[in-house]
Amino acid sequence: MQEIRVRAYTERPWYKRRVLKMPAGALCALLAFATIVAAAIVALGPFSAPVSQQSQTVFVGTGSAAEPAYGLIEPTLAYGSVDHVLIQAWQAGYTSSVTIHLVVKIQATGGSCAVFAANIADKDGVLGKITLDHDPIGGTYVQLDVASGVISTGGVCTIDAGLQFPAQSFIVTTAMTSAAKGNAFDMAWQYLNPPNANAISWSFQAEV
Repeated sequence: MQEIRVRAYTERPWYKRRVLKMPAGALCALLAFATIVAAAIVALGPFSAPVSQQSQTVFVGTGSAAEPAYGLIEPTLAYGSVDHVLIQAWQAGYTSSVTIHLVVKIQATGGSCAVFAANIADKDGVLGKITLDHDPIGGTYVQLDVASGVISTGGVCTIDAGLQFPAQSFIVTTAMTSAAKGNAFDMAWQYLNPPNANAISWSFQAEV
């Protein structure tokens, strides 16, 4: 009896064939997706006419002179020693003068407005106060009340000088730029009781 052998051949489906080292099905899906994306960005008309917009910002920062001049915030301040700080202001983008007030932010780990008020004093040693005046400082300075500040998360006490003393304002002119800053305010403070072992940070902001 003669033996008959039958061999079965199977053909790989078209979508499993490899084209450009990719399964044909995956390549087709990719091409279809690319076609959809290309169709999505077909313009329906021209761009509108360009409209320019100029940003406007008022900056404040400290001076650079060291004690005893009104200038920078000293990196260390001995107990009972007064730090004299110059606040400068300048603008970008304004075409006319703008009147500003000062916002002061004091921050320390574990700090609060009450804690700072119990330790910080003005230049004359009045506890809970910070000396503020126009530059150059004269005999009409005011005393910012630290305890009246607003406490927020992270031991931050924010003191709005404009709210306490609206007359303590400064006019920033268009000539005051980053290359020609205006001397706006003089501030002074001292520590009569060390608040804690953590460093205290001071920052400033302009407001209308």
